[in-house]
Amino acid sequence: MTFTNMWRKGYDPSPAADFNNFIYEANLAEYCMNGFKFTRWLDGGNKLNKLDRMLVCERFWGLWPTASLRALPRELSDHCPLILTTTSTDSGHIPFKFFNAWLSKPGLDELVRSTVCAFVFTGPLDLFLAEKLRRIKEAIKSWNKANRRKEGKVLNASIAEIHRLDLICECTNLTESEATSYLEHKKIVSSINDDRLKDRHQKSRIKWAIGGDENSAFFHGYINSRISKSRLNGLLIDGVWCNV
Repeated sequence: MTFTNMWRKGYDPSPAADFNNFIYEANLAEYCMNGFKFTRWLDGGNKLNKLDRMLVCERFWGLWPTASLRALPRELSDHCPLILTTTSTDSGHIPFKFFNAWLSKPGLDELVRSTVCAFVFTGPLDLFLAEKLRRIKEAIKSWNKANRRKEGKVLNASIAEIHRLDLICECTNLTESEATSYLEHKKIVSSINDDRLKDRHQKSRIKWAIGGDENSAFFHGYINSRISKSRLNGLLIDGVWCNV
């Protein structure tokens, strides 16, 4: 259902209240509009109004809850045409990020092999491959989550032990076994932090490949501002302005 409110020079709140009551009693819903905030231009853009709306009933909303409402460019008209799209814009599964540091951790190879061997599916080959990759992805995600929890506990325990031995060093020398334990825990902390640093480095490379250098916009804007300040837009010759 599409409607356009009648624009009046003098605003009367009573018709607006009646119409709002009608919307409430009819249990109509409205989609969020994209594209433009306003739908009508007056006086060359000095006055902007959101007059054109689109209301749907509860049954329509239940059939297409993910529909999108968009205001199109108005071009020669003073109103923006509205388009309601009910087609789903699902782009498929969310991409799965595999980190190179996982390859050095024990248990991943056996996990993938056991998941592939236990996989059973009947259907088209494309669906067979998609479901197989999905099972492997879910298994790796569960394995990584459990491994992260385990690493966190080991890291906290090693840090606590190093702190305890540091306090002992302030009072007396460490025994041979305590010194060996100190070096082992330092090695554990260093190894876990190195793996996490590799993950962060890979994440940063992925973000840079997708979004580029974030500072490039600043430098390009600075260069463009210098160019605009140095540009000669015209010359005044014998009292006559000449454009370049």
